[in-house]
Amino acid sequence: MIKHFQSEIIGCITAFGWACLAGIVIVLLYQAPVRRTFDIGGNDAGVVQGFAEPERFPTSEGSGFDGLVRRVLPTAALRFPQLGTPAAVTMRWLAPTGVPVVVQINDELRVQLVAQGQWEEQTVVLTGGWRKAFDTVVRITSPAADQILLDRIEITVLPPVWPHPAQLLYAGLVGVLCGVLFAGQPRWQPVLTIVGYGIGWLLLYRDSPYPLIYLPPISVAVLGAATLVRYWPIVVTRWPQWATPWLVVCLIGSWVSWLLPAMQAHVTLARPGVENDFRVFATRDTLSTIFQADGFYNLGYPLLLWLVRPFTHDNPFLAARLIALVSGGILIGAGYWLARCLLAPAPSLLAAGFLALSGMVTQYSLLIGSDMPFAALMTLAVAVTLRVNTRTHAALALFGGRWPEQLS
Repeated sequence: MIKHFQSEIIGCITAFGWACLAGIVIVLLYQAPVRRTFDIGGNDAGVVQGFAEPERFPTSEGSGFDGLVRRVLPTAALRFPQLGTPAAVTMRWLAPTGVPVVVQINDELRVQLVAQGQWEEQTVVLTGGWRKAFDTVVRITSPAADQILLDRIEITVLPPVWPHPAQLLYAGLVGVLCGVLFAGQPRWQPVLTIVGYGIGWLLLYRDSPYPLIYLPPISVAVLGAATLVRYWPIVVTRWPQWATPWLVVCLIGSWVSWLLPAMQAHVTLARPGVENDFRVFATRDTLSTIFQADGFYNLGYPLLLWLVRPFTHDNPFLAARLIALVSGGILIGAGYWLARCLLAPAPSLLAAGFLALSGMVTQYSLLIGSDMPFAALMTLAVAVTLRVNTRTHAALALFGGRWPEQLS
């Protein structure tokens, strides 16, 4: 029992170590300086989106201007890879005198300009965008957008650079997948794969004239597919045990999503039986009264109401509805767990479905049945107790109040 628990801990630590190694590689590569120029109308296919076709603009000799420009359409955007912050983008543009121009970065207002009627250069600092998954989007908007001409974009990134969280997440997934894919192989194989991903990320994603915006998620998908192919025999033999818990999670999510709109539209025209006791609990709304006991009412439900009410604008009715809904989801999950102690995966999933479709469970969750938390926690307690005796899992044994040595 102890050895099994130790092996699981070691496996988690090893996976975390591979993820940290990949993250460190990306952080170090982020510190490489970048200076890239995109000639709009020329080598701009990797960054422009929604612009007009390239057109020639009259130019004089010796101006250093090749004459190729693009008009900024209302749907136009510049898509850059996540270069790290801070990054400076210098744009060379032209618009009629007095035309207002707005530069947005990731749909956030950054710069407001007024055109001078001549070629201008404007530098914008790229910051933020921490929640973006793939790229950084720069938009140039104006009431007369089709009169704005864009000639050149220059990107400059100098260390120190803060990496984007999404790229660290992709790197961590690559590290974990490499550790799993090359488990039992020499250590240099996953290390070489991680370093190879980092070099490819630097050359093809961050510092490329035609950046592959979707390279990181595609790399994760390819490594995930390779890992699935390697472990396919194990997956085929064990998929019912692995799949049914996730199906139950999807069932609970669908059940909550279906019941939540009905709960918000519910209006009590007559007091149903499941709400008879609610007034007693709702009036215990102070810290000194929630722990007052009597011969019938339990202590836990007033405490739950008191804890949840700050999140519902101090409305006990809304707090009770939220508690009932969450308790219903816990009851369905605990019911599946309890059935799994006695039945195979498929019948256990069917039992969870019967609970979700039960009129009593739906009624108590739709209304403010104060007995629903007790029913959910009671079912969960019985399931944990039986599970500890049927499966010697260390974390579950501790959760059930028993030390692993007692089960060995």
